Amino acid sequence: MAADAYLKQRMVYQDISGNLHTLAGTTTTTLVTNAKTTEQIFIQKIHIEITTGAAQTWSFQDSTPTDIVPAVSVAAIAHFDFDFGPLGVPCALAKNFVLTISAAGAVGWASWEGYQKRTAVGVP
Repeated sequence: MAADAYLKQRMVYQDISGNLHTLAGTTTTTLVTNAKTTEQIFIQKIHIEITTGAAQTWSFQDSTPTDIVPAVSVAAIAHFDFDFGPLGVPCALAKNFVLTISAAGAVGWASWEGYQKRTAVGVP
């Protein structure tokens, strides 16, 4: 699928892409809140830049918590890219997209691309 297949999903459904800049005191943070019981969040890409390392890990999960990206060590200056394709990887139904940080200390930023769509029948 072409690169615009990613954009097509985000244009047809609700675009939930965003970014977060972390400071040394940043702890676990909800990145996208899903308030709809009939919808799921799908993550297409995640990009992480660590500018000041610390002895900790970052995990991208849904609020079940189920890993979308298993724990990544942020002990050194580094960058990581995860590409799950245009359809993306789903969070559990009606769950949030969360960055779980094992301990405060690292400085950097993360960005993600994704969309939210109705996948269950019921009252939204």
